[in-house]
Amino acid sequence: MKLWRFGWISLCCVCSWTVCLVYGDGVESPSLPDPLPSRSPVLQSQNHGEDWLPVKGGIATEAQSSFLARLGGGILLATDNAGLFIDDPSQGQWRQIGQGLPGKKLSALEVFGNEIYVSVYGEGLYRSEDFGQNWQSMNAHVAKGRIQSILKTKEAIIIGADNDIFRWDEDSNQWTSQFSGVQVVSLDSLSDRVVAGTNSGVLLGDRRGNDWTWSHQEGALHSVAVLGETIFAMYILGDLFLSNDGGRTWENVEYAPRHRSYVYDVARVGDAFIMSNNYGVHRSRDGGRSWTLISQTEDRAFLDFLVVGESVYGGVRIWNEYRERSDSLFGPRFGE
Repeated sequence: MKLWRFGWISLCCVCSWTVCLVYGDGVESPSLPDPLPSRSPVLQSQNHGEDWLPVKGGIATEAQSSFLARLGGGILLATDNAGLFIDDPSQGQWRQIGQGLPGKKLSALEVFGNEIYVSVYGEGLYRSEDFGQNWQSMNAHVAKGRIQSILKTKEAIIIGADNDIFRWDEDSNQWTSQFSGVQVVSLDSLSDRVVAGTNSGVLLGDRRGNDWTWSHQEGALHSVAVLGETIFAMYILGDLFLSNDGGRTWENVEYAPRHRSYVYDVARVGDAFIMSNNYGVHRSRDGGRSWTLISQTEDRAFLDFLVVGESVYGGVRIWNEYRERSDSLFGPRFGE
């Protein structure tokens, strides 16, 4: 059946104005869910990203989420302004860890087994092997404050910085540069390769962090994600590319809405992918080649997804943090 889709959004929280919106021109499409719940740094969905509820308890609502990761049976949250937290879903309560870290602005997070690696803005890289109780500095011969991404594999510890890719040398206990001249904002691993997202495109290296070569160059990336054998490259101008052959060839993916928006993250949930940008959460059921907006919001952005079983957790930040958009899916914001 052909349907018109209508949605209601609040344009002003003071005067509570609302407007009825028409999506499309009679095309068949499901209705969008209600607006997202009140401000919370972490949300949870139990229906593959369509509806979201806040995960509460023990964390300030003004915390700005950056990264989510699994640690044992719990969830780690690294924030941009409030430090590091761990949550045991069975207890329903967050608690802060990492009090021994020299700051609360965290720019990268990685978990490998019971090891936690974090980059503290302006202070460098730290590692904990006891669930965040004690921390060891790993800043030998690497400039503090430059670390944007961390990846631990069985073969190596690799970090992406403002101008280099570094690998940790266990024999000398120091970092060695493996590639220079680019800002490395994201690292992930394939079965036999390491994928780096940079300000100039996608680099591929071996599992030890050596032998880097260009795979794709379409500008500056926000992030890369490896999901099974599919690589997603998320460019800051909103372009989304995917590769299913280890980065040898790439496909430009069309989706909407996307005007003047980042792509923040892509995750696999069941037999589908979900993707976030400044317009909300999109879903693909055909391997990432086409997308449908399933959860619309412009008052916050999902920076990071974490899938735990059939649940999806989203680390969120307030809307419009990274760029000013005078226009949007719904026209100018109230007061503009």
